[in-house]
Amino acid sequence: MRGQENMKRVLTFCITALLMVLLVSCGAKNDVRTLNDFENAYITMGYTLDNKDTPFYQMIGAQDGVMFDIGNSTVKIYEYKTIDDLKQNQQKYPITNNMSSNGKFLLDTISQDAINVFKGVK
Repeated sequence: MRGQENMKRVLTFCITALLMVLLVSCGAKNDVRTLNDFENAYITMGYTLDNKDTPFYQMIGAQDGVMFDIGNSTVKIYEYKTIDDLKQNQQKYPITNNMSSNGKFLLDTISQDAINVFKGVK
């Protein structure tokens, strides 16, 4: 009897550990960042987000987007549902292939400073 109880405990522990590993590994693929996280990164770096607006994000299959000016450059950030969704839409809309990506987000700008901030958002 004692051996069976110990075996059940070991088995329960192993199953729990396996589930935790699976959840953590799946969680690593989920991008929980928001457009606000990216906006805040620019603000933290000292940029003022002038003329803030919403771009026509639906035209490239995104679910949301934000547009603003920093200096003389326009910055557009698009949010997709998932990284896979972004990749699928990049195949549909070749214009997006030259844009920088960070997880499920896509950046449209010519400003190297804006690109550096965008890529630095973790």
